[in-house]
Amino acid sequence: MTSITDIHRHPERSVHDMETAYSILDQSLLSHVAFSIDSTVFNIPMVFARIGSYLYLHSLRDGRFYKALKSGIPVSVNVTILDGIVLAKSAFNTSMHYRSVVVFGSMCEVTDDDEKMRISEALAEKIVPGRWNDCRHPSPEEINTTGFLSLSLDVISVKVNTSGPNEKKSDEDLPYWSGIIKLHTIIEAIPKDHDIILPEYIADYVRRNI
Repeated sequence: MTSITDIHRHPERSVHDMETAYSILDQSLLSHVAFSIDSTVFNIPMVFARIGSYLYLHSLRDGRFYKALKSGIPVSVNVTILDGIVLAKSAFNTSMHYRSVVVFGSMCEVTDDDEKMRISEALAEKIVPGRWNDCRHPSPEEINTTGFLSLSLDVISVKVNTSGPNEKKSDEDLPYWSGIIKLHTIIEAIPKDHDIILPEYIADYVRRNI
């Protein structure tokens, strides 16, 4: 742990288990990457994949964000899964069930073409497992116009809340409903080409996420 990863509010929700961190990252499709350029702070949503102890992201190679990120400026990457709403009897004590990871560091540019293709496969498989074997792979031109970045998971903060409503003693007998509203993502496969049969790996992906 370093000072930047210390959790001061609800430190009991801090998790120091990399397997938990990996699980959260692997279940999430979207990250938010925060960084500063010329005193302006940006927070950009980006698809990502984890391979081992690194995150990998991609962007337009000629874009200003990519050029800034590959230069090694400090970044933080947040990934959060929202699992539920926690309603207490008071509005003040309303909370959320969540699993969250924040990664701190600097990104490195990936230059090896074989590694770029490996990252492309990881990204495709992250979005829908099985997709890499059922799509056209990136062309050399597409790989060349795409910038690939890596970020080490060496400096990381993990926070998880699964607790119930935190009621003040003076609120416990109030006649208001309190409890947890669970949240679920609904996944549905909507075809573009109705003459192509839905592949089993997509049907399985939908079934597993109902």
